[in-house]
Amino acid sequence: MGSGHFVAEGYGKAAFMRNIQIVDIHNKLVTPNRHKDLLGTSDKTKYSIDGYVVDNHGMHMYYGGPGNLV
Repeated sequence: MGSGHFVAEGYGKAAFMRNIQIVDIHNKLVTPNRHKDLLGTSDKTKYSIDGYVVDNHGMHMYYGGPGNLV
């Protein structure tokens, strides 16, 4: 998932996602509550996530890593 580069490599290398929204129980798109969401990875040696921010432009984050599909 992503560009194959870790978050620490920054803009232009790491994958970036913005304006993240989810569908609520009323079938409406909403920006997730940053304080209620769990942020993490199944294996920090293969994937990372950071820059997880909610501001006037919505929720955005950097994510990715080389992974290991073998």
